[in-house]
Amino acid sequence: MDEVAILGAGSWGMTLAMLARGAGSRTRLWMRDPEAARALRSTGLTGRRLGGMQIPPDVVIETNVDAALKGAGIVVFAVPCAAIGDVSRLAARSLPVGAVAVSVAKGLEQGSLRQMTEVMRDALGERHSGIAALSGPNLAPEIAAGKHAATVVASRDQAVADRVAKGFTSPRFRIYTSLDVTGVELGGALKNVIALAAGMADGLDAGENGKAALMCRGLAEISRLGVAMGADPLTFAGLAGMGDMIATCASPLSRNHRAGRMLADGVPVQEIRSRLGEVAEGIPTAAAAVALGRRHGVDLPIAAEVAAVIAGATRPEEAVERLMGRDLRAERD
Repeated sequence: MDEVAILGAGSWGMTLAMLARGAGSRTRLWMRDPEAARALRSTGLTGRRLGGMQIPPDVVIETNVDAALKGAGIVVFAVPCAAIGDVSRLAARSLPVGAVAVSVAKGLEQGSLRQMTEVMRDALGERHSGIAALSGPNLAPEIAAGKHAATVVASRDQAVADRVAKGFTSPRFRIYTSLDVTGVELGGALKNVIALAAGMADGLDAGENGKAALMCRGLAEISRLGVAMGADPLTFAGLAGMGDMIATCASPLSRNHRAGRMLADGVPVQEIRSRLGEVAEGIPTAAAAVALGRRHGVDLPIAAEVAAVIAGATRPEEAVERLMGRDLRAERD
């Protein structure tokens, strides 16, 4: 069984540490903040975002990245998208040869529009070719509480995906594998943008019918972009597409859904993160998604309206009116 290192101790990083330990893997959790690390070592409690649950006492808490990575066979990068490049470069010097590097961040790199595995591959170098992405309907508080869930791990190397699945699978957490890295990552990144729209719809009391239509059309535009980029269209009908969309657009546990409601209430974007306590990745991803669509000649009308609301160029009510007033077309278009 591979030893596991989790880089990042947000709610998903802590949950993954619990899952790895529960699957029988020796596990280390790396934290940037020495004071937060001391508190976690002392109490073992995860904090309010995970309901104050207990981290297994044999999960080793590290603040030194070299110590965290020593002997690891699976290294999970559980940090916000904006930090993936920096943390990957920090880890590159001591990442064991042959270790699998796994991204669980759901977004696009600003400016370059690269997926997170592409950022990691560049930062880690040619010595570390075993790279994977894990994505699915994974609301951390539920999984940490032991509720059933499933997800997908994607790698261009089936053996790499199999290693990651083995390292985290338990009777309550099932992992499927995929070779479609592009589709799995795009599904995870862009559904956050649609979740912002769903949150705005709920904030505007648009109703369940309206939100269902929004989710379906959102999945359609994600699929169009994915296919244009070489993804398997069936990926978007699975856990990393439809599954993640349902959970993130419907649950009050979803940060992006809550952020969308705040946007509908007129909360300034700069205040949303402080209220959430964590990053809502859909906010920086919206404009990046529109730019990526433009690069590949794909229209993303929902993402474009969300980006306009975030930029302060329109109000949520006006965005809904424009979407409903678009030219009629066949559903498959």
